[in-house]
Amino acid sequence: MSAKFGQGSQARRGYRRYVEEAVRCRWTESPWENLIGGLVLGGRELVEKVRQSTKADAAEQPGWKQIERRLDLRDIVGAVSRLRGEAWEDFGQRRGDWGRAMVLMAARRWAGIDNRTLAEWMGGKDDSAVTQAVKRLGAKMQGNRRLTKFYSALRREMSNVKI
Repeated sequence: MSAKFGQGSQARRGYRRYVEEAVRCRWTESPWENLIGGLVLGGRELVEKVRQSTKADAAEQPGWKQIERRLDLRDIVGAVSRLRGEAWEDFGQRRGDWGRAMVLMAARRWAGIDNRTLAEWMGGKDDSAVTQAVKRLGAKMQGNRRLTKFYSALRREMSNVKI
C-alpha cells in the first residue's frame, strides 16, 4: 500500500479504516478530484518523484503534461515583479497593464493554470477576460522589442525556479 497505512495486513486494515471513516463522515470531496493528470494522487513531493523516476510520452499519455514540471503562481508573480521593478500590488489590478497580462500568460504556459482559475484569482472576472488579456499581450509583443526581451528574461528566470 503506502507508508501512510503501513505494510501487509496492517496496511489493508489501515486503508479500510480510512475508507470507512470517509463513508461515516460523508466526505463530499472525492479524492479523484485531486488526481493529477489522471495518474498521480498526492502532493508536490510525490508528483516530483514520479516525474523524475518515470519516462513517458505526453503524445501517448495526455495526462503526463500535468505531471511535467509546473511552476507556482507565486513564483511567476514574484519574477514579473522583480524584473519589472514594481510590486504586484501596484500593477496587478490595473486593467490593461502588460505586467498583469504577462503573469496570466506565464501562468497558463508554465504553471498549467486554466483561465477559470486565473479569472477567479484576479477577482472573479470572466475567464474570457483572461483569454483577451493574453491575446492582446501576444499581439503587443509582436511589434514591441522591450516586451519580447522582458518575456525572454522571464522565461530564463522561470527556468531557474525549483519546484
